[in-house]
Order: sequence, then structure tokens, then C-alpha cells
Amino acid sequence: MKDIKYILKVFQLVIGVLKKHILALFILILLAEGTLTGLFARILQNFLDTIVEQAGNPNGFSTIISSGLILGGTVLLTHGLNGLNEIVSIVVHNSTAGPLTSRMNLKTGRLDPICFNDPESMVAIEKTGYATMNVNATFHTVMNIIFLYLTNFIIMARYLYLLDPILCIMPIVVFIPILLTQFSRTVAFSNLEDVAAPIRRQTNYYQDCVGRREFFKETRVLGAFDYFKNLYTAALDILNKETWRAEKKGAMLDLISKFTSLIGFGLVLFLLVRSTSAGIISIGAFAAVFASINTMFSMMENMVMREIAWVSRQFAYVRNYFIFMDLPEREGDDTPLALEQGIEVNNVSFKYPEKESNALSNINLKIPAGETLAVVGENGSGKSTLVKLLLGIYLPQVGNVTYDGVDISTASCAGLTHKTSAVFQDYIRYKFTIKDNAAISDLESAESDSGFGDEINSLLKYTTDDPTSKQINELLLQMDIDCTDDKYPNGINTLLDREFGGIDLSGGQWQKVAIARGLYRQYHLIALDEPTAAIDPIEESRLYRRFMEFSKGVTSIIVTHRLGSVRIADRIIVLDNGEIVQCGTHDELVSVQGKYSEMWQAQAKYYKDEVASF
Repeated sequence: MKDIKYILKVFQLVIGVLKKHILALFILILLAEGTLTGLFARILQNFLDTIVEQAGNPNGFSTIISSGLILGGTVLLTHGLNGLNEIVSIVVHNSTAGPLTSRMNLKTGRLDPICFNDPESMVAIEKTGYATMNVNATFHTVMNIIFLYLTNFIIMARYLYLLDPILCIMPIVVFIPILLTQFSRTVAFSNLEDVAAPIRRQTNYYQDCVGRREFFKETRVLGAFDYFKNLYTAALDILNKETWRAEKKGAMLDLISKFTSLIGFGLVLFLLVRSTSAGIISIGAFAAVFASINTMFSMMENMVMREIAWVSRQFAYVRNYFIFMDLPEREGDDTPLALEQGIEVNNVSFKYPEKESNALSNINLKIPAGETLAVVGENGSGKSTLVKLLLGIYLPQVGNVTYDGVDISTASCAGLTHKTSAVFQDYIRYKFTIKDNAAISDLESAESDSGFGDEINSLLKYTTDDPTSKQINELLLQMDIDCTDDKYPNGINTLLDREFGGIDLSGGQWQKVAIARGLYRQYHLIALDEPTAAIDPIEESRLYRRFMEFSKGVTSIIVTHRLGSVRIADRIIVLDNGEIVQCGTHDELVSVQGKYSEMWQAQAKYYKDEVASF
């Protein structure tokens, strides 16, 4: 019943995006092909009976030729319709693939970000990779069954009934074993996909650890190649065993189906001989039906063993398309939220999916507009989680976060992020130019200045004197990256990827590009969540001071476990085990016993020279 529900959803989805004249043409072609195929036995009988009747008649040749032309025309027209069916099927697929993929992409953009921390949701997201192709294939298969195959079978059953009612058993004898076999195969391969999906994710990850550029250096240096290879091999063995179990079951079912159908074929032949011997059907009818048995068997086998079989193997993806589309979305008003007064966090607690303890508990905090707030604490204290709540990426299970008194849970992602920027510790290294890497944070403004990119791996045109290029160059200079240096062969338009013929940057340089990206965007709230891990503590402090110069008058949040950088903040909060344990300025916190002063004393040696000049 669940599969039927999903098939109905497939029809509703595809018909909703398919142009009506294409749908009508598709149905008309299927009906015509099914009708002609069903009438073939009757036309063949007429031709054979005509030959028998006109045998020895000198004037009967023209009658035989006329009957033969009708038979030949039917065959040619059927083949023509079959070819036209394939062409229209491609048109149907091309007409629906784009809209279906677009819906998936839009859905991804509307997903509640917490889904990406939920294992079950991640499985649904991972399984949608071939969803549009399988949705289309399911639609095409069901359309073929309804309008092509069933039309053929109904016409053929009526023809057999008129010859001899007992011959109507023929389609049932041929069809039922194949159908039951395929139903069992569907269940087996559906269960296989449920087991295989998480294992497949593991094998892909282990393969990345062995061969992906991001992993290979550390994997080789640590001597972990064999370890990951063994993990990959072990996971692949499990996957292969599960696949072999399903394939073996399917092969056994196929063998049983073939044997049963063979028995049915013999029974049909017996019934034909019986009816012919009794004078119920003519010799021509016997020959026509006998010839049609193979055609009917082939059509049924094609329908069940090829089309339904292929869809049954992939139907788990179809189910997961709709499971994915039903994942929770971040809903709300698209009107951009203002931040003229400040942010308030009221008794907030937050827990990640499938975790027993809270990541944050009983957080109360007020951040006036324009304030620079530093969030410090040891690793795992909840710093990054708090930032994601302040930015509205996550919503708390208890309490609320407000911008100027408006609960952010009432706003959509678009309303929240309209003038929000951030640089995270796990920033992305886009395989684009330096200019594109920075401008991607505000492409609408950049494209109005530079224009759309007209070369591969280029979001923007290769220009250097437009406002976007000048602004990004200025930001990069403040980050100590001079794009006029010889190591950047195309200046700000240098491609940052060796794989595509460009260059690569050091970790510290990449972090500076990421910070420039965050600063390029127009914002009234910006957060830096430990994006400077690859930079030494002194250089980090300098970068943060430059960041403050660019961010004067806007609300800023700095997250770090290095305390030398936070003295520039208007206020500092200290997190420990998901709770705020201290709040104040650097001077206030360092002068009292507590978590902050302990951390400061442990790190002060790194800032001794800078402290003297601060």
C-alpha cells in the first residue's frame, strides 16, 4: 500500500510539471501501439484464414495480397509507433527532469539546518542522488503498463474469449508467476537498499580517506593507508554480501518463474490443440494464437522483468525522494529582520538530535546593536553552537532568540540572513578565482559591477578595475594578501585550484581569503567562529583588530579559545559545559578568580610582547 501511495505521488508530481500537450501525445502513442499489438493476432488469423480459403482459387490472389498488406502495414505502423514512443519518452524525461531537480534544490535551500545533524535525515538526503531519474522511470513504466500493456492484454483477452472462453486462461497462466516473482524481488531489493545505504556512505568515506586530495597527505604521513584500505575492503565485503544475498534470491525466483511459465506454455498449447481438434477454432486461429503466445509472453516478461524489475531495484530512491521532500523546512516571514536595538537570548537550551545531554543550557544574554562580543571557552564548551543559535542557523528547543524583540523562529532563512555574515572554522575552499571566492558572499552586488562570468570556473567576468575588484583587493591587502605579487599570475583573477590549472594557497592564506569573503558581504551582524586556527596567535590578534576596523558600528561576535584576540571586544562571555559562567571585559575577568583568568594565565606567554604594547 505504501508503494502505491508513492506511485500516486509520482503521477501527481510529474503530471504537475509536464506540459499537457506532451502528456496527451504520450498517452495517444501508447494507446495506439497497445491497440495495434493487441489486434495483431486477429489480423494474422485473418491473413492465414484467407490463404486457406483462397487456396486453389485462381481469382483469390488479390484477396490474399490485400490481407497481407493489412498485416504488413500493421507491423510497420507498430514499429513506427514504438520508435515514436522512445522519442516522446525522451521529451517527457527532458521536460520533467529540470523542474524536478529544481524542486529538490529549492527544498535543500529550505531545509531546517538541524537536518544536517540528524543521521536519519542525512540518509534521506544521501539517497536522493538519482531521484529525478527514478521518478521519471517510474512514471514511464506505469504509463506503459496502463496504456500500452493493459490495452494490449484486454484486446487480446477479448479475442481469445471470442475464439474459445477457456483460452482466456492463457494470459493468467503466463502472467501470474512472473508478477509474483517480481513482487518478491521488489521486497528483496527494497530491503537491500535500506541496509546498503549507510554501508555505502561508509565505503565512500573510507575511499575519500585513501584517495581524496584533502586526506592523502595526512593518511600517508600517519601510515594509515592500509588501515583505511582495510576498513574500505571490510565495508565493501559487507555490501557485496548483502547484494549477493538479494541477487541470489532474485535469481532463484527467476528460475522458478521460468519453470512455472514453461508449464503454463505447455498448458496453453494443449488447450489450443484441444480447441482446434474440436473444431472450435480454425487452423488460421490456431497458428495466429500460437504465434502470439511468444509475443504475449515476451511483452509480459518485458513489462515485469525489465521495466518493473528496474524500477523495483530503484524504487527505494523514489520513496526517499518523497521522504526527502517531507523533511522539515525552516518556515517563516521573508521580510528581513532589523537589528537596530540588539539581540536577546532568553532562557535558551539546545540539544542535538540523538544526543542525551544539552549542548547549551539556560543561556540568557543581551547583545546591544553595534557591540563586539567575544565568546571564549575550552573545546566542546558550546561556543560554535551558541553562534549558530545567535545567527538563527539553529532554533532552540527551549527559550527563544530575538532581534529587536522579534523572535527569529518567525523569520525564514532569507529573512534572517539578509544582512548577516559569518566566517566559520570549517570554511569552504571554492575552486574558483580569488575574486569569486570573496565575491560569492554577495554575488548579486558583484554581478551588477562585474557581470556574469563567461569562462569555465568563473562566476564573474575577468575584470580588475570594477568596484567589486577594487573592494576585494582592499580587503585582501588588509589581510596581508597582495594580488599584484608575482605568485598570483592573474592577480585577483587567479584560479585557486591546481587541479584546474591554477595555484593553491597555504592554510593561513586560505583563512584570510575566507575572512575577506565574510567582510565583502553587506551585514549588520557578523560572526567569526575560530576561522584563524592556521594563523599564529600574534597574527590572529592583528587580523581581529583589522576586522574591528571594518566592522565599526555593526554587531560583531568573535569566537576563539585564544584570549589574546578578545581584549578588543566590548564584552566577553565565558562558556563552560554549555553554560555562561562569566561575563565582563578583559580587565574585569582577568582580575578575578575564575575560568577566564585560568585560561589567560595558561596562554599569557604567547602574548607577552604584545601585552606590553597593547
